[in-house]
Amino acid sequence: MSKASYLSLCAVALLALSHLYQVPQNPPGFYIDEASISYNAYTIATSGQDEYGERWPLYFRAFGEYKNPVHIYLLAVLFRIFGPSILVARLFSASLGIIAICLLCLLAYRISRRIDVTCLTGLSASLTPWLFENSRLVFEVALYPALLVSFFLLIHRVSRKGRWGILDCVSISAILMLLTYSYSIGRLFAPLLALGLLFFISRSRLPALLAILGVYGLSLLPAFIYNSRHGGGLMFRFWLLTYITSQMSFIEIARNFLTHYFANINPWTIAITGESNIRDHVGTVGSVLLPTLLLSLAGIVYVIRHLRTDRWWQYMLYALIVAPIPASLTVTEFPQIRLIALPVLLHVFMVPGVMWLVESRKGLRRATVALIVLILISLGTIYRLQFRKAGPERWYIFDEQFPREVFPTALAQNKLPIYFYDPPGKSGYVQAYWYGLLRGMPADSFVRLPPDEKPPEGAVVISTAEQCTDCQPLLKSINYIVYYSKPERR
Repeated sequence: MSKASYLSLCAVALLALSHLYQVPQNPPGFYIDEASISYNAYTIATSGQDEYGERWPLYFRAFGEYKNPVHIYLLAVLFRIFGPSILVARLFSASLGIIAICLLCLLAYRISRRIDVTCLTGLSASLTPWLFENSRLVFEVALYPALLVSFFLLIHRVSRKGRWGILDCVSISAILMLLTYSYSIGRLFAPLLALGLLFFISRSRLPALLAILGVYGLSLLPAFIYNSRHGGGLMFRFWLLTYITSQMSFIEIARNFLTHYFANINPWTIAITGESNIRDHVGTVGSVLLPTLLLSLAGIVYVIRHLRTDRWWQYMLYALIVAPIPASLTVTEFPQIRLIALPVLLHVFMVPGVMWLVESRKGLRRATVALIVLILISLGTIYRLQFRKAGPERWYIFDEQFPREVFPTALAQNKLPIYFYDPPGKSGYVQAYWYGLLRGMPADSFVRLPPDEKPPEGAVVISTAEQCTDCQPLLKSINYIVYYSKPERR
């Protein structure tokens, strides 16, 4: 390896490690979904039960939905070793982002066998806002890019083999299963990926393909059984988010789907504006940097023109087409989290785009590559500075005021248990359990009130309601109020 190549790889490694910068301070606070995932990881680590007392659940009930198990169980292992903390939880997510970048570099090298192509792909992945933001929060989706690249690495390797062995079948089935159970889009996306394996069908591979599809199909049964036993709970959030209703005709559904699909692959949104939800995306830079998208588009064109008979690339084109489908069934336009497969796939197609570029005329190649690197670093730096500045400004989204003023106000009254009341459609109770845990308070220090039940007279209450009745207010914050219920007569 040349000195220049070595220095380039070191630079990419340092940029990847920059994902650890300002963890866990930025974003400030801890989002309620982060608290829910972390609290359940703690209860699993200590008792093998979720917050409702169910032992070793397949899914975790929370906020009227069911959270996926893989991230929670992995985080439980870390909490068992290091103890529960926001630092450990968010470092885990950031580390998963770094692992995804390293795996993308490995895949780029496997495809191209060139260090320069690998470094440029790694540089782009390290600076991509979409992948960076995905690694900042303790969400189930933080694991998805690493799993998806692992799957593509495996498929790339076996696609060059005439016959797939038992280990190949087991590995492919296992990663498909993890993609299904690690994040909700996987319930549709992973079966589509499994179906796409038929691109590799041949007489010698047919037994292996049938075995993979059979084993993977059997792995879906627990989810179907769980969903049936829990009143269709796994689909509850989908029905809240989708535009599909029983009154709509097939043509109306198809029209809505195509509208959302093309909105989700809009190049202007991807590279210029990004998602509008500031929880998931900030700044004036797109979700993917413009040079990355242009190289990816060039790679797609190159594959269609020159590599369309290669079964691996046929499969990747198929994966690119089906990746936006789960998100396109929901009402939100360009939801970064549910489209998380896209930045991964764009970086895979960036590889042939970069290969085409570096194999062009020498003078043009050097100038163009230098310009691309300069623009990537410039846009990436602008984005990181904007992300750093946006951190303190997003405190209200991540309940930063809960540990700073809401919880201390309730504790200062020296009355336990503290009651928590969430009106229908709102959730915040888990913040009390989580921050109480961090203070060493047992779970019975808090009582979560059912919607139709009132707290005892004189009890200290934290609530996500807009206001309280028959109460003595102590504090009103953006998302919470603290009060005494019907003050005691003295």
